[in-house]
Amino acid sequence: MRAAGKPVYCVWSGARLRDEYDVDHCFPFAAWPCGDAWNLMPASRQINIQKSNRLVTQAALERASDTISNWWNDAFLSQGDGLRRQFFLEASQTLPILVATPEPSDVIDAMKVHRIRLSKDQGLRPWEPANTAGLNRAAAASVASMHQPTIE
Repeated sequence: MRAAGKPVYCVWSGARLRDEYDVDHCFPFAAWPCGDAWNLMPASRQINIQKSNRLVTQAALERASDTISNWWNDAFLSQGDGLRRQFFLEASQTLPILVATPEPSDVIDAMKVHRIRLSKDQGLRPWEPANTAGLNRAAAASVASMHQPTIE
């Protein structure tokens, strides 16, 4: 993606990743060893170190859902039918997906359910990103523009 000039963003902060970044296991590999594409997320090195082996909170997963879906689309789902099939096959084999033909939103929903299971079964410490300003930048700009006073 980067070789093609496409920007890559940290799924947890929304910040554009420049030179160095980490590949984060959304669900910590130490607690649940899964290297499937849906579980691998680009993250800034600082955020990945912060997160370590902790479990992302439900709220953080919800906030990052659009960024995660965009990552999946750019990195896997728009790269041909074979990679798309593999992505959804892996997700269907490891997550509680309840539909025959899943979409990214179905994978996100299944991740939320699985996150609850991991939290209860593994007792992992929760993790909440310290700075999510990048994720909400566009939404904040949109809301701000709606509340600008008009001069008549």
